[in-house]
Amino acid sequence: MRKSTRDLSLVYRRRQKTDDSFIIRVALQTMKNVFEKSTGIPLSEEMIRQQLDINTTTMVIERYGRPIGYYCYTKVPSGAIYLSALVLSPEAQHKGIGTRVASHIEREARRLGAHAIHAHVQIANTKAIIFWLKNGYQVQTSRINGMLALEKTLLANAQSSMVVPTT
Repeated sequence: MRKSTRDLSLVYRRRQKTDDSFIIRVALQTMKNVFEKSTGIPLSEEMIRQQLDINTTTMVIERYGRPIGYYCYTKVPSGAIYLSALVLSPEAQHKGIGTRVASHIEREARRLGAHAIHAHVQIANTKAIIFWLKNGYQVQTSRINGMLALEKTLLANAQSSMVVPTT
C-alpha cells in the first residue's frame, strides 16, 4: 500500500529500497561539498545509507511523477521531531518547493503530536541556514562538529494564533 499526500503538485511517499540510488545520488550531488567543508569528514555512500537506516521515517518528494528530493525524521522521546535531512535536487531548488516541503513537515509533525522540530545544518551551508531562519527556525547552539542546531516550536493548533472574527 502506497501512502501519499498532495501539496499542490508535490507528492510525499514513504521511501522504498528502490529509491536508495536516487537518494544517495542527490545527497552526494547537493551535500558532499558543504558537509565536508563543515565537518572535515568525507561524505560517503555508506554514511548516507546509515542515515537512512537510523531514521524512523524517510519520505521521497515527487513532482509530476519524478523524485525531486527526500526528507528524514524521527520522533524523539521528548515529543519533538528530529529532522535529519531535507534534500532537494538542484533543479528543484529556488522555486519555493523547499518552503512548501517545510510547511508539509510541520503539518506532519503536528499530526504526530510533536511540540517542536529539531534539526542540524552544516555551518558551510549558508543558503540552508538562511532558508531555515526564514522559515521560523532559531539557532539553538553555536557551531558543534561543523553543525548548527536549529529548532522550531510548533503551536498545538496551527490556527490558534489567528484571530477569528465573531459575527
